Amino acid sequence: MSTPDLIRFAEESGLIGALSHRIMLDSLRTVGAWRQRLAPGLGLAVNVSGVQFRERDLVSTIGSMLHEAGFPPELLELEITESTVMGLGAATFTALGQLKSMGVRLSVDDFGTGYSSLSRLQRLPVDALKVDRSFVQGIDDQGRGGEIASAIVMMAHSLNLSVTAEGVETPGQRAFLTAEGCDRAQGYLFSPPIPAEELERHLRQQTWAPRAGSPGRHGGHAGDTDTAPIPFPADRARRA
Repeated sequence: MSTPDLIRFAEESGLIGALSHRIMLDSLRTVGAWRQRLAPGLGLAVNVSGVQFRERDLVSTIGSMLHEAGFPPELLELEITESTVMGLGAATFTALGQLKSMGVRLSVDDFGTGYSSLSRLQRLPVDALKVDRSFVQGIDDQGRGGEIASAIVMMAHSLNLSVTAEGVETPGQRAFLTAEGCDRAQGYLFSPPIPAEELERHLRQQTWAPRAGSPGRHGGHAGDTDTAPIPFPADRARRA
């Protein structure tokens, strides 16, 4: 079963909350152990579905998991798709604000594929935008993807948001994004998906070492282990 099919099944069956909470807690514990032993600056990025944001206890549940795992809130980043963000109600806006107050970072995933309201975007308590891979692929295709990616980077920086480009697969794409001032990139250029055991081996051998600091413009992510500052060797990590 593919990941999208699994997520769809979990949402339709009502299991998405329990499944996501278990995965997040296990990930927080694992990455927390790596931080203590191997990489103090390592952070964790986790996708959160729109269904989860309808849970009344989402904020308290995340707070409890962070406390139980002993994980710094500022090193956890929750990724929410653009379509989910634009469909949020007042209660979810409140939840986002509470998570932000806890120190958790928030990013808008797949940006550029939905129907964003810029007035709403500027009111959201988010830290980062993730440029959808379709625009990154357009950089090499001589399409308008590069122009759109450049516009997103410029707009995000004007709102004091950092930018991650998704689906970077070629040196040309990385060079273009670097020149445009994009902060981070993720994709197969850096590494294919690898299991946790292999990522731990890279950390032990110091073949992939995130910078100390927040997971925004300066830290590394284990949940998005292909994410890296743009000037990054092409053989060093990927999403587990």
